[in-house]
Amino acid sequence: MNKKILLLLGVATLGLALNSAAQDRERERERERERENAAYREGYDKGFKEGYDKAYKEAFDAGYRKAQAELAPPPPPVVVVQPPPPPRSFVIDITNASYGPSDGGGPRCDAIRYVRKTAQGRRNATVDITNDMCGDPAQGKRKSVEITYRCGPVVKTTTAYEHRSAYLECE
Repeated sequence: MNKKILLLLGVATLGLALNSAAQDRERERERERERENAAYREGYDKGFKEGYDKAYKEAFDAGYRKAQAELAPPPPPVVVVQPPPPPRSFVIDITNASYGPSDGGGPRCDAIRYVRKTAQGRRNATVDITNDMCGDPAQGKRKSVEITYRCGPVVKTTTAYEHRSAYLECE
């Protein structure tokens, strides 16, 4: 009997030893999982903090730059210097005036003397277009006058039909 008891005690001891070893392995696995979780959590926290700090710094820097831009004095205004407008004191200087058929066919007479008498040296003038300018160069035909004059550096031309008026201006 002693052998049976010893055998039973050996088996029980072995079972306890095996059970204890299994429990030790399970505890070791649990500790390993805890270490892995702690390392994971530490990495997660470190990455989160680095990302948070980077975003905070970028936001702070952007806000600081914006505040500096708002506090900085505005750039000086751009001053555009324009040349003064040309003087408006030019007067009419008649360079040519011809009177004749408006269709271009037939003789034309030189009406410069008549037009100069009416408009030369003035700032504006109205010239009546009649046969009094230089006679009737083409009887029975519709006539017109073409007047070329200067206003300072600008050359102007105007045309008007007989029994009407031509308006000349240097304003």
